[in-house]
Amino acid sequence: MRFLLIMAILLSGICVNAQTRDDNLRMANELMNERKWESALQFLSGCIARNGQFGEYHFLRGKCYAMLDAEEVAIISYSHAIEFAPDSAKYYFERAASFYIILEFSKSKSDYEQALSLYKTASDSASIIAHLGMTNLHLGDTALAIQQFHRAINLDSASAEAYVHYSILLVATGEFERALKYLNTALNLDSTSIFVWSNLGYTNTCIGDYQKAMSYFEKCILIDPDHPFNYSNRGYCKLMLGDTLGALRDVEHSLRKYARNSYAWRNLGMIYLAQGDPINACAAFSASLERGFTKLYGNEVLQLQQKHCRQ
Repeated sequence: MRFLLIMAILLSGICVNAQTRDDNLRMANELMNERKWESALQFLSGCIARNGQFGEYHFLRGKCYAMLDAEEVAIISYSHAIEFAPDSAKYYFERAASFYIILEFSKSKSDYEQALSLYKTASDSASIIAHLGMTNLHLGDTALAIQQFHRAINLDSASAEAYVHYSILLVATGEFERALKYLNTALNLDSTSIFVWSNLGYTNTCIGDYQKAMSYFEKCILIDPDHPFNYSNRGYCKLMLGDTLGALRDVEHSLRKYARNSYAWRNLGMIYLAQGDPINACAAFSASLERGFTKLYGNEVLQLQQKHCRQ
């Protein structure tokens, strides 16, 4: 009974009975590892109320907000963390990732560059350089992106992540066979990475091998059933294989988990078109565009909208 009372107090956000910062951090991380984001936020808010100048509390709160699809609020928390610990590379790295998600690529690039200046190990540097490459790709500097992907691979040839990032560029330029070679190298380095399996799925989707692509997305779902993107991607494969109802279930499930995904809204629109429902299809295409599809993926949804929707 006493234990339950103590837990109730802890989760109320008061942050008591923790003798040291390490105790508080351990408790917060345990809650986060269990995906109890709201409980972790309450707990961290209590810790911040008692010691608001400790950057790690703000950093962890930012990560919770990011997991709850509140990137803008996460950025505020990361900024507080940086204010109190301006030499922490990981704070800039995570803020860069949040800026990237909300399509603020210039700010993302600036933070990745700052993180790069602070990280010391080759593997950490390689990861940041690979992310910089993706950011520069979206900023339109393909030549610099290619240089950075190669640099990341040279710095850490055992990093699956660097090979995957380069494969994304190859897919964007239509070099699918080369992309698959890089992805298979990545898979040999890390066969448990959702990042690898999902990009194998996406590349096979681009080739038109929807059955194989779907098997890769199902692998991702087995590894992490809570990851929303792979349901949307599997749903698109089901659509292309004629299973419209199964596609709709998957894409709607994905959007319930993560409504910011512009590609899932595009997929939903295509499902509605297949069902002969242009009104809902056009609403989905509008939602996709509002969430930045064009900035991330090009003009496909604009073209679909022009073809099927009244302006």
